Amino acid sequence: MQAVNHANLYRYMSKPWDETDLGLTVKEALRRYEQEQQLAAQNQALQKINLKLQREIAERSRVEEQLAHDALHDTLTGLPNRAFLMKRLDGVIQMAQADSSYQFAVLFIDLDRFKIVNDSLVVHQLNFDQ
Repeated sequence: MQAVNHANLYRYMSKPWDETDLGLTVKEALRRYEQEQQLAAQNQALQKINLKLQREIAERSRVEEQLAHDALHDTLTGLPNRAFLMKRLDGVIQMAQADSSYQFAVLFIDLDRFKIVNDSLVVHQLNFDQ
């Protein structure tokens, strides 16, 4: 009906009409209808593509977050690693240099025979994955 209205077919419904003019108007109505159908199909295809892209972007963002986390945390324990410590130390040193009233301290804890505990967890993890 919208194509009929756009093509002004209502002009010919209650009065005599010129067949050539009517034919051109009908052709125009059909052309517009086909264009609307094509446009609707293209819009639907674009919506599917956009949804797929949104999913890919979300997955890529999740992977990037995981990589950023893994770069600064131990994969076995999930605890912050040396790179994390160095990054944080750089930050607090810069803050202390910028503001002389800013103070900080670093506490190191040495765990005796931690290698034994760590190695036992690694072996357990390897056996679990097999």
